[in-house]
Amino acid sequence: MSVIIEVIMALATSAMQLATKSLRRLSAKSASSNQLFPYPGPVQALYHTFQFSIFNFQFSIKPHRHAREGFCTMRPLLALETSGGSLGVALRTESGLLFEENAAAGAWHGKALAPLLLKALSSCQLKPAELEAVAISLGPGSWTGLRIGLSAAKALAWGAKLALLGVPSFEALAWDAARSAPGQARLLVRDAQSEGLFLALFSETQNPPQRWIEESVLKLPDAVAAVERELRKHRGASVAVCGDRVCLEALAPAAEKHGWRVLDACRHVSAGAVAECGWQRLLRGAGLRTAAEIHKLAPLYLRASDPELKLARRGAGLETTDEHR
Repeated sequence: MSVIIEVIMALATSAMQLATKSLRRLSAKSASSNQLFPYPGPVQALYHTFQFSIFNFQFSIKPHRHAREGFCTMRPLLALETSGGSLGVALRTESGLLFEENAAAGAWHGKALAPLLLKALSSCQLKPAELEAVAISLGPGSWTGLRIGLSAAKALAWGAKLALLGVPSFEALAWDAARSAPGQARLLVRDAQSEGLFLALFSETQNPPQRWIEESVLKLPDAVAAVERELRKHRGASVAVCGDRVCLEALAPAAEKHGWRVLDACRHVSAGAVAECGWQRLLRGAGLRTAAEIHKLAPLYLRASDPELKLARRGAGLETTDEHR
């Protein structure tokens, strides 16, 4: 294939050189003799247009240094979603998704991730070294899921020399929600257990999305107050709410009061959305490639883990151990 491309490029170059000489002669004659070419402008325009067209043709058929075969200019991107109750893996190329599978909620990430990852690669006949990058959902979400996913993504990036892309989970969820509620601001919520809600508020714009409220962890009354306060700055904004079922149920009175649209079908982050957000980052030149950069990437925890919180409460005398009950 590379030999054929080189031959086509050589022929195109020769044709451009011959045509350039002819058009230059025509342009010169038209400039000196009004009898032959009374309108020199169109000839000169044709000359420059032809040069530009041939240049574009040469550039379009020149293979990228990462191309595996054919005319691909970027290798596939692998995306992992382990930040919530569900589990997902996707493969994305320039033409769209090659593979996507999202396991049911309650999947054991530690056991299910590796088989699903192997299934994705084998179904597309790919090896890790044939990928361009790996994108990982960064949270906020499940502490255990975030650690499992990020460890797997880092291992792939280090071992196969891939770019590593961190995608905030709410950004991916906002991308999913935009397909169900185009033109609406998106309130994204997840269960933060004893600490209340993880939430973020995104504007209607999507590329890249604008955050009206950054990723935060708040108790329910504070969360509702923060959203109401922010929406007063954007009067007339229509809002769609999506996320964990328990959070949607908790927000139901506020949603009914303010006319917020609850998206019941958009509860989990999909691997396809992580892949899309990662791909957009890759096109913008993002990606961690050195060992030091990859090592520093950390999840968006936003809160301490439950054992740490329990330990802190015990230290403050707010919680007693089972032995003292």
